[in-house]
Amino acid sequence: GLSWDFFQVVGLRGSRGDFRAELTEGIVRGSPIDISFGGGQLRTVPFVRFDSGPPVLLLSQATQISRALITEELCRDWLQYLAPVMADATRAEGQFSLQLKRSVIPIETPRAGTLEGTFTIHEANIRPGPVTREIANIASQVDALINRRPTPNQPVLKIDPQEIRFRMVRGRVEHQNFKIEVGDVVVRTSGSVGLDQTLDLVAEIPIRAKWVQQDPVLRSLADQTLKVPI
Repeated sequence: GLSWDFFQVVGLRGSRGDFRAELTEGIVRGSPIDISFGGGQLRTVPFVRFDSGPPVLLLSQATQISRALITEELCRDWLQYLAPVMADATRAEGQFSLQLKRSVIPIETPRAGTLEGTFTIHEANIRPGPVTREIANIASQVDALINRRPTPNQPVLKIDPQEIRFRMVRGRVEHQNFKIEVGDVVVRTSGSVGLDQTLDLVAEIPIRAKWVQQDPVLRSLADQTLKVPI
């Protein structure tokens, strides 16, 4: 068996716990882990397979991080792959959960692993970093024009509660329809982020009818979508 007072991994601190494992027919089966983690709770059962080639770490389908805290450190670390708008956020607060549906991680080459699951935002407010500052500025300018108010120097991105399905495969993390708000403007992002930090993303800003209904020239834009590559 193994016990610890605390541990730190991927920007999250885990509480005191213990772990037992047994090896049977080339498979190491671990005991359930249920500990405080990153201000929330971690529940998982790990396995390591040695019976079919290089060792592979598997996590149970019930693996879950529940209501952990969103921090600037997390946004600089792995959250930027699940939610690129959070990359290098200069201010970040809120809560998230993570549910893994599939996890196959080669121990010798973890970046070649496959992960699939759901990333849940319970609440979040962030000030954008360099990756999404351009999108935030565009959205804040649209909001300022609509509501006839000055454009803020540092727009705050509001992230409403939502679930985002994600998948990591071949070194890229894919997501669809991650929604943020800047004032009255909604921005949706879809695409992928490479573990080498390359981006293949599109931000979409739906044009609401109420924004243009008073302008005969712009009225035809109602319900269309402005797309901005990142």
